[in-house]
Amino acid sequence: MLSLLAAGVCLVAHAQTEVDRLVSTLLPTAREARLAVVNHPTLAAMEIEYQLREALGKVKLAIDAREDMASVKAGLAPLEGLVGRVKEVPLIEIHLQLAQLAEREQKQEERNYHTAYALALFEAMVEGADGRTEATAYKVVMISEEYDWFGFAQKSWARKGRVARDIGGRMFDIWTAVSPSGQERKVYFDAGAMGESLNRVFSARMAAGDGK
Repeated sequence: MLSLLAAGVCLVAHAQTEVDRLVSTLLPTAREARLAVVNHPTLAAMEIEYQLREALGKVKLAIDAREDMASVKAGLAPLEGLVGRVKEVPLIEIHLQLAQLAEREQKQEERNYHTAYALALFEAMVEGADGRTEATAYKVVMISEEYDWFGFAQKSWARKGRVARDIGGRMFDIWTAVSPSGQERKVYFDAGAMGESLNRVFSARMAAGDGK
């Protein structure tokens, strides 16, 4: 799985060993960073994802404008109080963008780090699951992770559609994926933690609004 993902982000062969080593090292941090999204004390996971994706848009604009790594990372500083250190932000696409920027600036160590952290985030999402049933669904903390699965694990498969279902009191997103040969399969994503996050934060705000 890791070699497939690494190929998808255009790693050079001589950096592969170092990236693989870093993925194993960074996996515990990636797990904690993802959990911080759904366990945030005052923001729902969907609100955090919105802010992260807004930051991603700014990163892309800064890179297109030929800003350097230091400037781009400085622009991410407002995220520090949201989900921890910028280098541990749990949005895969941000790290892929920073890896590309580091490669452009020939900063091998930074490129390896951001590539490895993106892979660690993905591995944290898919570990112990195959997505074929609700019992073995991938547990997501942000909707973007569902698209990441298609973008990196099954990038040759097309997305035919998605339905949301309550199964046993827990919400699932169920995608229909189509292979290049036309084969279809269902892919299950457990979005229950996101729903629990929203309910918890909303209830707390309602209670505060009532003066309780």
